Amino acid sequence: MKVLGIVGGIGSGKSFVADCFARLGATVIDADTIGHQVLDDGRVREALVQTFGADILRHDGSVDRRALARRVFAPGDEGVRSLRQLEMLTHPEIERRIETRLQELRSQNVPVVVLDAAIMLQTGWHRVCDELIFVEADDSTRYARVACRGWSRDEWQARERRQSPLDWAKAQCKWVVFNGGEPATSVEDQVGSIWERMGLGRGALGASES
Repeated sequence: MKVLGIVGGIGSGKSFVADCFARLGATVIDADTIGHQVLDDGRVREALVQTFGADILRHDGSVDRRALARRVFAPGDEGVRSLRQLEMLTHPEIERRIETRLQELRSQNVPVVVLDAAIMLQTGWHRVCDELIFVEADDSTRYARVACRGWSRDEWQARERRQSPLDWAKAQCKWVVFNGGEPATSVEDQVGSIWERMGLGRGALGASES
């Protein structure tokens, strides 16, 4: 089984690139979705409340991710400490679930898996990957995308500062997909080309899927 890791800045369109690989036959593991599931785990939720207080919960008792984000991406040392606490409480369980899913897929003889995890280089999760792909987009395009999620520029920049520098992250990757500005080649064609060059088959997505 070949495991491909998707890396890139916030708003670069990593999930869209992962979807392109999925349409070529890969199975996608979305670490962000797993992270949301972990926040809903009763034991994790209880630990978060003990650490950050009950004001991170909604009225229905679920974790308010925006409220939690305000704590962990707050400026200064307080935000840094809070983010480290959050990572200590959630990352081991996220990693365990990723590893479990990989084992399941390997036992099913799945040929190609894509791991979409924004912080894989920081956590070391990239070590399970055979190939790393960097998704590149200019800052204005990335901010426009996150603004559609309701983020302010300050929120976007605060989260960016807590991730690995993009130039360094790009240097760790063998492949680059341009997904912003005016690329000469469509994202689908770029992904198809990478798929073929990896020896995974013919990478034609088809016009109806672009």
